[in-house]
Amino acid sequence: MTKPRYDYTCLSSGILAMTLVTGAAVSAGAPEVMFSIAASGDGSGPVSGMLSDLGAWAELDDGSTAFTGNIFGESWHVSWTTVVHQTNELLTLDSALSITNTSNQSQMFELDTLFNPDPIFADGLFEVAANISVMNLDFTGTAELSTVDDAALIRAGLGEDAVVDLYEPFYALIATGPYAIALDNQSDQMTVSGDVESSWHGSTFELSSGDLATLHTYTVISAIPSPGAIALLAIAGWINRRRAFQL
Repeated sequence: MTKPRYDYTCLSSGILAMTLVTGAAVSAGAPEVMFSIAASGDGSGPVSGMLSDLGAWAELDDGSTAFTGNIFGESWHVSWTTVVHQTNELLTLDSALSITNTSNQSQMFELDTLFNPDPIFADGLFEVAANISVMNLDFTGTAELSTVDDAALIRAGLGEDAVVDLYEPFYALIATGPYAIALDNQSDQMTVSGDVESSWHGSTFELSSGDLATLHTYTVISAIPSPGAIALLAIAGWINRRRAFQL
């Protein structure tokens, strides 16, 4: 297997983007991760497909899989770095998207990333964190990233049952001045229990003309220790503190 090599670039939002430079001879096949994008100013309609078909992918040393790529539409450009990882105790979907509105008017965008892991029974904590930014790519004016109607800017979930909303309406992130950048971050969590057949997150927003938005969304399902395990951890902590006191 050829070891993949990556270039790391600091985006305007401060997010570290990873780009595949040399391909890797990989095994069986990539995990099933679907991506789609639609823009109101693009008459050709939405673009969708498996990330493994839309760009490059490689297995990383820790067992996760990284997808990278970019697409040019009629009135937009999008690039992505998406990493998925599944173990017996952890399921993660980590995606950094960069979207440029190349038209001369504001556009509404809808983007979705869907990970179909090996089916698991989750009894733990579903956590969602997002870091977003908008950059004014001009010497004058402002750049604005905002919600559309009653839709949250970012939604994430497990199937149809467990859903977390971030940047709920009515929300706007504005960068004022030449090449100005505005940033914001939010997070939330909920307990889940049941079969998990998919992990996903989506974004619906309006972006001002000629400007750049970055959306970094991280979701993870992790096991919650059972009451017995929590009690053992508490006892261990008490013993360690007592030993430290005696020393």
